[in-house]
Amino acid sequence: MMSSDEIRGTLHKLLEADGLPFDHLVEIARLKPKRDFIDADLSGVDFAGSDLTGYDFTGANLTGASFAGAIIDGARFTRANATDVVWPEGWDGRRLGLSPLLYALSPSQTMLVDQLLEDLEYSPERRAIAVVPTGAGVSAMLAQILRQVEEEGRFRSALVLTETKAERDQLTSLLQQSGFAAPFGDKPLEKGAIPLPGEIWVETFGNLRRWLQDVEQDHRRKAADLGCSHVVLMSVPHRRRKDIVTLSHQPTSPAMLAFTQPLVDKIDEQGMLLGERMREVFPRPATMFPVYRAVEEGLLVPAVVTIFDGPARSLRRIFGENVTLVAQNAQSIAYDFMLAVDALSTDAPALLLAPDRSTSELLTNALDEAIHFRGSREWPRSAIAVNGRNKRLEPSERDAVKGRIIVTTPSTLDGMHIGDVGIVGLASRLPGRLVTKVLFGPPRSERRRVVDYTGVTLTESLRQLHGVVEMRGVFDEGVSVEPAHRYTRAD
Repeated sequence: MMSSDEIRGTLHKLLEADGLPFDHLVEIARLKPKRDFIDADLSGVDFAGSDLTGYDFTGANLTGASFAGAIIDGARFTRANATDVVWPEGWDGRRLGLSPLLYALSPSQTMLVDQLLEDLEYSPERRAIAVVPTGAGVSAMLAQILRQVEEEGRFRSALVLTETKAERDQLTSLLQQSGFAAPFGDKPLEKGAIPLPGEIWVETFGNLRRWLQDVEQDHRRKAADLGCSHVVLMSVPHRRRKDIVTLSHQPTSPAMLAFTQPLVDKIDEQGMLLGERMREVFPRPATMFPVYRAVEEGLLVPAVVTIFDGPARSLRRIFGENVTLVAQNAQSIAYDFMLAVDALSTDAPALLLAPDRSTSELLTNALDEAIHFRGSREWPRSAIAVNGRNKRLEPSERDAVKGRIIVTTPSTLDGMHIGDVGIVGLASRLPGRLVTKVLFGPPRSERRRVVDYTGVTLTESLRQLHGVVEMRGVFDEGVSVEPAHRYTRAD
C-alpha cells in the first residue's frame, strides 16, 4: 500500500503525463495489468496507441472504449461488455472470442433493428416479423432490441422460444454473457411460475406446450398469462402455431417479435405468413434481410458452387424414395469427392451428405477404399459416418474437425456446427431449412466449396432462395455446371 506522500507524488506524475498512452499511465500508477482491470468500469476509456499485451479485461465494462492503434495481442476480454467499442484495424469481437451479442451491428443489421422496433413498439398491434438468413446475426439483433426497449422503460420481462434445447442453451448462455438476467435450465416454465421483472426466459416450444396443458387442467386459472411484456419467437414452426396463437391472446397483450429463415417458414410473395391464424397474429408483412447486403458487409461468405452433370446424372430423379441410384454411383462420387478434398489449400474438414443411413455407410466405405487406392501419398484424413446409431464418434466430437471427412445425412446438420467446413458434397436433397447454412460460411472465412452430385439439388435451392430474399447476383459468378467423369481404378 502506498503512503500518502507516494499517492500525492503519483497523482502529480499522472497530471504531468496527461495525453500519454494508457499503458504509460498504468505504469506510473503502479497498477497490475493482469489483475487490476478485471470487472473494472472502463467505459469510454481511450486506449489508443497503448501496448496492452498481457492485460486482463475479463468482465470489464468497455462500453464506448477506443483501442484504435493499440496492440492487443495476448489481452483477455472474456465476458467483457464491448458494446460500441472501436477496435484496432483487423480486429473485432469475433477474433477476441467475445459474445456475438456484443458485436457492433452492421448498417443493414441496424436498419433491420430500427424497422422491427418501429413495428414492435409503435404499430397498433405491436407485432413484428423478419426473414433473416442463418448466420446473419439474429442473436445480436435480438440483444440490441431487448436493450433498447429496456432502456426506454417499455420492458417488463420476456419469453424467448426456440425449437431445440441446444438452441435454447446457447442463446441463454449468450444473453447471460451480455449482462441479461436469463435463468438457465428447464425450471422456468413450472406450474404457476411467471418471470420476475427484468428477467428473460429462454424456453423450448415443447416446454411451452406442457405448461399450456397444465394451465388448461387448472380450472382456477382463466387464461394462460405469463405476465411478459415481450414474446420472441426464434422460428415459427407450423406444428407450434396453435400455441403461438394462444400466447398472442394473453391478457397482458405482449408485444410479439418473430424471426424466420428463408425456405423454412412458409411466406407468400407479399411477405405474409401463410395461414389465416398466423395473419391474425402477424398482420404486417415480414421485413426481409437482403442477402446481398449481408455478403457486402462480410456477415455471410457465399460458397463456390459446382453442379456436376454426372457422374450420377440419373440422380436427378432421386427425391428420397429411390436411393439405389446413389448406391450405384457411390464409388464414382467418393473418388471425385476425394479429389476435390485433396485440392483444398488447407486441412479444413469436409462433409458429404447422403440420402439415408445405409447409403452414408456405403459412401464411407467407398471413400476409405478411394483413400487407400490413392497410393503412396500420405493421406492424413479419415472418412467417418455419423448418424444416430453410429458409435464411432462421440456426440461431443460430431462437429466438423480438421482433417476429417464426415459422411452423414442432412438431418444431422440441425445440431452440427459446420462453420469451418471447407467443402460440402451433396448426394441427396437439401431441406429448405439447411440451404443457407450450407451455401454461406461465417465472416472472414475462405469461400466454402459446395459440390452437387445430383445435378438438380442446388439448382432448385438457388431458384427458391432467389424467390424469397433479395440476392442481387450473389451467386452469379460463383456457380458452374461441369461435366464429371466416371473415375475408375484405371485412372
